[in-house]
Amino acid sequence: MHHLTIHRLCFTQSDCYKAGVKQKPVGVQVHSTGANNPYLKRYVQPDDGLLGKNMNGNSHNRPGGNVCANAYIGRLADGAVAVYQTLPWDCRCWLSGSGKNGNANKLGFVGFEICEDNTENRGYFDEAVRGAAVLLTAYLCKMLDINPYCNRLEDHAGLHGMGLASNHGDIGLWLKKFGYTFDDFREWVSTAMIDGVEVEYVEAVPVVEHPTLRRGDSGEAVVYLQTLLCDAGDTIPVDGKFGQKTEASVRAFQQAEGLTVDGVVGTKTWAALEAATGHDTEPAPDPAADDPVGPDDEDVPTDPVIMTQADFAALKASYAAISGILRKYETVG
Repeated sequence: MHHLTIHRLCFTQSDCYKAGVKQKPVGVQVHSTGANNPYLKRYVQPDDGLLGKNMNGNSHNRPGGNVCANAYIGRLADGAVAVYQTLPWDCRCWLSGSGKNGNANKLGFVGFEICEDNTENRGYFDEAVRGAAVLLTAYLCKMLDINPYCNRLEDHAGLHGMGLASNHGDIGLWLKKFGYTFDDFREWVSTAMIDGVEVEYVEAVPVVEHPTLRRGDSGEAVVYLQTLLCDAGDTIPVDGKFGQKTEASVRAFQQAEGLTVDGVVGTKTWAALEAATGHDTEPAPDPAADDPVGPDDEDVPTDPVIMTQADFAALKASYAAISGILRKYETVG
């Protein structure tokens, strides 16, 4: 039995999440980023204390982006490989693009991205592709009752060959670097399914960054500071004004905690206050919740869309008439 930890950090700021399309998952699409950056923080934010902070503001969890996967695999800030689920599994991701015969996203293919490095590091390949990606795929195939040898499991290159995605070579080009093909990937997934994959979901909690406060400041951040100080045992007014009493309270707390006593509330003082009072940061929204999620990368309907078995059967019949591209679906009913 294999064990896989999936961190949940929902992309609530992405246009993909906000548009609100749900559908029945019927396939799995495997992608890799095509850029030499194996760190998850490039694509997955906000920082949860494990990812690290993206200082460029170009993650996929932002308005205006045109790519959004259900999950991402890559390195944490400390170099360990991890899996992050960023959209519910029944959310239409923005990943495949369109081909001459349609769009895999619209057909209900769940999709994930593997963060590429320079594609020459065998150790990272074994951890990210042969390890985490295989286990995630095996878990999804088992959950969705997918035969890994049929083309309800494809990479970007395979979907393009079926006319259901834009023209990209991932993950086949990466596999080829080490002498493998996507058929080998299918074999690894099949073996993992036979062995079994036990999944543990962990809710990622974004790190809340507080402003540095000092005497003369005012506002909501000061209200929160004063609330923490009161919870720590003081009796100062909670009025949103950082005055003499608030400064004296801060200094007393800093001295009691062995911090620099300067009356300025910086990172260390904030952390000590929250730890002392049990004020945890706000949990990330649960991707498994029933909130409206998931549009499409070409049109954004105003109402949620559910793909039924009948819908998929009709699509299957239509595509089967086009060069037999879905002929293998018949093996899985």
